[in-house]
This record gives sequence, structure tokens and C-alpha cells, in this order.
Amino acid sequence: MLNDPKYSHIKFVRITSPK
Repeated sequence: MLNDPKYSHIKFVRITSPK
């Protein structure tokens, strides 16, 4: 699922924002 382009930016956001 993380391989999807839309999830790619979500993965990046989660890294920058450890919420």
C-alpha cells in the first residue's frame, strides 16, 4: 500500500510529523 504514489507522500509526512 505504501508503494502507491498517494501513500508515498503520506509516508513522508509521517516521518516529518511523528504524530
